[in-house]
Amino acid sequence: RGVAVEADLRARCPVGWSQHYGGFWALSTHQAVTSVLRDRSLCSSAKRVDADGNTTGGVGIPAVGGYRMVPDETDPPEWDEFRRLLNKPFAPAAVALLRPRIEAFTAEMINRVITIGTADFLMDVANPVTALTTLDMMGLPLGDWRFYAEPIHRIAYESGHPEVQQGIASVYQRLCEIVAGSRPYQPGGLVHDLIAARPSNDLLTDENLADILLQLLTGGFDTTASLLAGAVAYLEHSEADRDQLIHGDDTFMRTATEEFVRWISPVISLARTANREVVVEGSRIRAGDRLWVMYRSANRDTGVFDDPDHVDLSRFPNRHLGFGSGIHRCLGSHLARLVFQIVIRQSLIRLREYAIDYGRAQRLPDLSRVNGWITMPITFRPGELIETGLTATSDTW
Repeated sequence: RGVAVEADLRARCPVGWSQHYGGFWALSTHQAVTSVLRDRSLCSSAKRVDADGNTTGGVGIPAVGGYRMVPDETDPPEWDEFRRLLNKPFAPAAVALLRPRIEAFTAEMINRVITIGTADFLMDVANPVTALTTLDMMGLPLGDWRFYAEPIHRIAYESGHPEVQQGIASVYQRLCEIVAGSRPYQPGGLVHDLIAARPSNDLLTDENLADILLQLLTGGFDTTASLLAGAVAYLEHSEADRDQLIHGDDTFMRTATEEFVRWISPVISLARTANREVVVEGSRIRAGDRLWVMYRSANRDTGVFDDPDHVDLSRFPNRHLGFGSGIHRCLGSHLARLVFQIVIRQSLIRLREYAIDYGRAQRLPDLSRVNGWITMPITFRPGELIETGLTATSDTW
C-alpha cells in the first residue's frame, strides 16, 4: 500500500502539504529529495529541547522526545566534528578488515539452525549477524547482543509499548555506564577510541558519547537486517538471480547490492527542518517548515529509473537514495554493503530450497520509518555444520 501511495503523490503532488502533526511538506520525487538534501545550508536535522521539555526538530515527525541521535540529529559545525571522529572506522579500507569476522559470525548463526531445517531468517540469522558485527567493531561484549538487539528491533513497530520503552532506557543506561567506565569495553574498539579522544575534544561529553553509541547501535542493527530479509523474500522465486549471486563475480554482487538497496529502501523516510525559504517543484517552503523526505518514493521515480518497480540486479548506473544524500548520507553504508554481501551469499549457499512461511511471517507496518520484517520463518533442506574459526574463549555468546 505504501508504494502505491507514494506513486500517487509523485504523479499528483511531488511536494505536498499535510496538516497532520502541526503541518509538514512531503517530498516524494527524486528531484525534490536531492534538491533539499544536497544543499548543506538549506535544511536542519538538529533536535532541540526547550526549557519546558518540549522537543522540536530532529529526524522524526512528530518530533521524538528523549535521546538525540548523534550525529544524525546535529548540524554543522557540530556535525563536522562528530563525523570527523567517525568517518575513519567506517571508511572502505577499515570496513574491509572486518570481513573475516563477519564471515565467521554468519557461519556460526547458520550453524545453529542448519541441521534443523527451519529458522526465523530475520531473528536467527540477519539480526544477530548485524548486531554481533556492530558490537565487535565497537569493542562491546558479544554476549550482550540480545540485550541491545531485541528492544532496538521492537521499537520499529512497538515504540509505545512499556517493555520497549524500558528496554531502550536500559540500553541507554548501560551505554552511560560504559562511558563512565563502570562497564567493560575492549581496547582497540571504536568505544575505546572515542573515549580516548575525550581529553582533546570538548564535544565528547558523557551525554554526547552515549548518544553517539546509541546511534551506532540503532543504525547498525535493523536496517541492514531488513535489507537482507527483503532480498531473501524476492530471491525465493528467482532461481536465476540466486544462482548468479552464488556463482557470479564481485562486480555483479556489488551491482546487485545497490539494486536491492534501491528497490527495498530499508529507510523509508526521515525528517528535516527548512532553514530558509525555498521553492521546490513549484511549492514555496518557508523557514521553519518541517519536511518529510521520502527516500523510498524517490527510489521508484520513473523520471530517474527505468521500470523502477522491477528488480534488475544488473541495473547500472543506479542513482538510488537508499543511503540518503548530502552531509547526512549513511555513515555505515560501506559496512552495510559488506554485511549484506557476506550474509546473502552464505545464506543462499547453505539454506538450500528455502521457503518462507507467509502464514506466520510478519512485516513491519507499511508506512513506518523502516521497510522490513518483524519475523520471517523459513524452512529449508537441512545441511552440515562448517568450521567458523571462532574461539570459545573470546567468542562465546
